[in-house]
Amino acid sequence: MKKKSELALAFTVGATGFAAHAGGGFATGNQANTYFVSLRWVSLFSAVLAMVILALTVREGQILWNRSHANSYKE
Repeated sequence: MKKKSELALAFTVGATGFAAHAGGGFATGNQANTYFVSLRWVSLFSAVLAMVILALTVREGQILWNRSHANSYKE
């Protein structure tokens, strides 16, 4: 049972991150048109850069979390 709950938690976190990144423009196609059609090659660079910045921010938060031995977000 623990394995299922860990998988569900990982999926939930991933889905939330995707939804926060993609937003409402993803469903309508507006985001793809704006970034990948009109900006051309710059769009690929900016998308990769945004993901790198996001990953580094999350990594730093996890390092701080582990360094302070926190057990919850409140701590």
